[in-house]
Amino acid sequence: MRRLSLFTILAVTIMIFTASPCLSAKTKTLKIGTLMAVTGWWASAFDTPILNMTKIGVEMINEQGGITVKGKKYKIELIVEDIKSNFNGVVSAANKLIYDRKVKFILGPSGFFVSAATPVTEPAKVMMVVGWHLNMPGEVDATTPHTFANSHGSTTHDIAVIKSMRHDFPKMKKIALAAPDDGAIPHQIPIVKKLLADNGFTVVGDIIKFPNEMEDFSPIVAKMLSIKGIEAIFVEKCAPPHLGSIMKGLREAGNHLPVFTGSPISTAVVAAIAGPRAAEGVRAAIETRNDPNMPPIMTEMARRYTEKYGTDTPLSYQCVTGLYILKTLMEAAQSVDPKKVMAKFNSMNKIDTIAGPGLICGEKTFGIKHLVAHPLGVQKFENGKPQPAGWIDIGFVP
Repeated sequence: MRRLSLFTILAVTIMIFTASPCLSAKTKTLKIGTLMAVTGWWASAFDTPILNMTKIGVEMINEQGGITVKGKKYKIELIVEDIKSNFNGVVSAANKLIYDRKVKFILGPSGFFVSAATPVTEPAKVMMVVGWHLNMPGEVDATTPHTFANSHGSTTHDIAVIKSMRHDFPKMKKIALAAPDDGAIPHQIPIVKKLLADNGFTVVGDIIKFPNEMEDFSPIVAKMLSIKGIEAIFVEKCAPPHLGSIMKGLREAGNHLPVFTGSPISTAVVAAIAGPRAAEGVRAAIETRNDPNMPPIMTEMARRYTEKYGTDTPLSYQCVTGLYILKTLMEAAQSVDPKKVMAKFNSMNKIDTIAGPGLICGEKTFGIKHLVAHPLGVQKFENGKPQPAGWIDIGFVP
């Protein structure tokens, strides 16, 4: 058999690769960073299910071809940096993403950790979609032109759960108001009181404050029980142990008033802490697996998430919603340059989201038109299990 020359072998190889579109059309990789607690108390309280759902979203986008810009396909590589449930961890993780991993787009963090991230991301002109936000200075405001938020935050979640309560309790008027004393009260509570008043609710008594690190909620429950004539209790935001302890204390004292919160807390988790009977009547701004009004793409995410992580874990869409918004913006801008993507965002008034139509608004409330207001699901614990309590259209936020 005649031996082929090295030149012939090379020529044939080149012809094969040139003729095959599958081999010649390379898919690029786009790094998107995320700032989440992988360790520490914030991981168990919130971030673990948020991160897991975000991974499901990355998987689904990549399965569908990724992000298409000028005919090129970009598969997403999610770069996770652990914020370690503290402010120093946020700063360190943000620096690693930007300067070590060269990331230009970031998802998260959430809660009061947002204001620790923007002093790092803003000077670097990195585009960041924050998770849960409290409306505190330095989160999403006039000082953060490269940062924007979807509806997974205090103001929009409060709107959702307040509207849900008004729908189910059309004659209810007097409520008590409680919130963690985490620095957000001066900024958020005036907004909350207006939202309540606009929906026909009257706050009775002073706001009941509690520290985030509180474990014994007996004094807080006693204050709630001392307010006469109320028909419900609104815990504006809180972590699952807070709400579980409050529900347990109220029910043990014989108080069975409805309790609602703007926090994305699974009512099943509240029931696991307080007991199913004690959890009856609690309502939170979080999506439910069997909600018939949930959009198809979120339903598919819920199916995959449940299959992988089990039925007892809460559905947490806050960062995956931001991920899909970024994909939409990049394809609308036909660019993966954060400057061009941000410019496209600033030119828009509406944008489609996985939760439904989104309105770009919030200039009066946040000092910058960087909020995507989209529908949200609300959940209630009723008859011993979580139930959908409405798919709420947030509407335009001034």
